[in-house]
Amino acid sequence: MQAGLLLADTQGALFTYLELEIQVGDRVMWAERDDNGQLLHQTLDGCDDVIVPAYGTVTAQPEGWHGDNIITRDNGREVILGRKWLIRVR
Repeated sequence: MQAGLLLADTQGALFTYLELEIQVGDRVMWAERDDNGQLLHQTLDGCDDVIVPAYGTVTAQPEGWHGDNIITRDNGREVILGRKWLIRVR
């Protein structure tokens, strides 16, 4: 049980670090959702249920580090997302 708790603590610390690392100008990705908030899925070459990724660049963080991010998608539209939904890509 102790090993499981240590792993959970390490994972939590890593995700917190990754969230705090995202800054204005960073390219990010997230799982695309429909208008009802459900994850979008697609079928690719033998994989039945792949989540649809979306990409964009963080253009503003109006509430600072812990607030929502304004992201300009690759198609030019803007979206507002919290840090916990973003993954920084290089």
